[in-house]
Amino acid sequence: MFRARSIFQLFNDTLKKRPLSSFANARQESQSQATRPSVFSGSAWYTWAFITWVPVFVFLHEHVYDLMWVRGPSMAPALSPDFHATGRRDVVGVNMWDAKANLERGMIVAFRSPRNPERIALKRIIGLEGDIVMARNRYPFPRETVPQGHVWVEGADQARSLDSNDYGPIYQEYQERKGGAQALTCLITGQVTRILWPPSRMGKISNDRSWRRRVLSIGIPPGFVHD
Repeated sequence: MFRARSIFQLFNDTLKKRPLSSFANARQESQSQATRPSVFSGSAWYTWAFITWVPVFVFLHEHVYDLMWVRGPSMAPALSPDFHATGRRDVVGVNMWDAKANLERGMIVAFRSPRNPERIALKRIIGLEGDIVMARNRYPFPRETVPQGHVWVEGADQARSLDSNDYGPIYQEYQERKGGAQALTCLITGQVTRILWPPSRMGKISNDRSWRRRVLSIGIPPGFVHD
């Protein structure tokens, strides 16, 4: 699974589509009013746009909302159902603001792969912390209790999915070594909320209920007090 086209590429394409006549008018205005050069003349317009808007795009792209191409059939038929046959990929919207808040069973999340944190994977949450999950045959144990601070994730197509049945429950956070010190970095980076492309598949992604067949016992959330 790879991200959609870079936000910087989309921004640059928008700049390229700006009518040439607008640049000509800006140059004419600059020549007729030499004492007050236009901010939007020539390369100055690009400079102004870069300085003022790129930081906003970067913040939105990294912390608020992102677009991702779904490459691979592991989440079919929920995502990219025709990828294996035609190579067609879905584009999904990912809510990255407070990504770990209100996690639910059946929700599709984006996260850093435990085997390669530089790679982003998309899987569906089957079990939350405290749940006892029935594992697939390739897992070393027939069942697993999801530890605190972890979730159990799986792909829809088990024949092609690399998920918790291969590397166990995933951390909601992981320790990353930077300059000899331990820095806490979020492992779950976003919640997949909508299919944005192709038009025939556009719409909100609902939580799947198939987890009910896999969770043997639902855990009690930390801090829960029974009345």
